[in-house]
Amino acid sequence: EYIHAVREAFAPGADFAQPAYSPLFAQLEGLPPTLIQVGGNEILRDDSTALAQKLREAEVPCVIRTWPDMWHVFQMFPLKSASEAMKHVAAFLQRYD
Repeated sequence: EYIHAVREAFAPGADFAQPAYSPLFAQLEGLPPTLIQVGGNEILRDDSTALAQKLREAEVPCVIRTWPDMWHVFQMFPLKSASEAMKHVAAFLQRYD
C-alpha cells in the first residue's frame, strides 16, 4: 500500500513500465560497465538482480554485489560495510579506467 501511495505521489497516473521510470524497461545496449551494490535487506534487491541480468543480456559488463543485512543506501552510514563498499567502488573504477 505504501509503495503504491509513494509511487502515485511521485508521478500521478504514470505508466511505470516506461524506461523513464525504470531501467528494467530500457534498451541497455551500449551502456558502460556497471556496478550495482545492493543490501540484502533492500527493498530494491530483486529489481537490482533483474537489472544485472538485463545488463548482461545486453552484453554490458556488470558486477552486482549484495551486502548481507544491509539496507537501501547503507553506504551513507558510518559502518564497516559502507567503507568496504566504497573500496569496492574504487576497485571497480580502477578496473575500467
